[in-house]
Amino acid sequence: MKICHQRKSIAWSDYSVELASKHTKIAIYAETDGAYRALGWSDNALFEKRHKDLRLIPRRMLSGYSYQSIKGLDDDLVVVVATGAALGKLHGSSSGSSTKGGKKTEKEKAEMRAMKIYRIKRLELMWEYTAAAQTIFESVPMNVLSKLGEWHNIGVDDRIPDVYNHPQTGDAAQKLSFQRRALVWRLIMNKTSHYSRSDLTKALNLFIDVTGVKAPKALVQRAQEWDAEIQATATVAVETPAKKK
Repeated sequence: MKICHQRKSIAWSDYSVELASKHTKIAIYAETDGAYRALGWSDNALFEKRHKDLRLIPRRMLSGYSYQSIKGLDDDLVVVVATGAALGKLHGSSSGSSTKGGKKTEKEKAEMRAMKIYRIKRLELMWEYTAAAQTIFESVPMNVLSKLGEWHNIGVDDRIPDVYNHPQTGDAAQKLSFQRRALVWRLIMNKTSHYSRSDLTKALNLFIDVTGVKAPKALVQRAQEWDAEIQATATVAVETPAKKK
């Protein structure tokens, strides 16, 4: 019977969480824990340190998709979430964030705004860097560049934005330049992540490690300014309650 299957599935899910709690020494989430958000793939350090505000929940309690790669835990059944002070230590945003009553905390809202800016500036940073690094492909002929520049292995979030992608409207030199830059893009795109926020200044150094081409000083300065803007956006001011007269 369908209802019997559903009840058994829920019972097995709860049992799996209980076993995981005993194994990991992490408490099971309770409503009094308040807001929670699933750990992302870059937050394993919190799990390894067993932060006191980590909790376990059954997968069915999490809305949206959340990928975790935590050894010994089946993320189809059990999910590690951050609560309390641990929320402020998460590196990236997670589609499985939730709070009691469905409202996001101010910290979560600030992180969402910061991630929006980060994703825009990340693409701009990569594209601007390709202008400097395209020289590594100067001796490669156009027909080879075009073949190498196919994107069948590039995810939608890492493709060159359409605003930059107009080589067909230019002359031969512009088309050649675009293909060179597209190849540089493929070399550096995995050094940052669409899903996990990181310093753009550090990302720029990783690009340089890959190609051996230094970034223009103006781009380095812009990366530093963007990092400051993103950090300021992600910071939530702590209001001190006014004293009663």
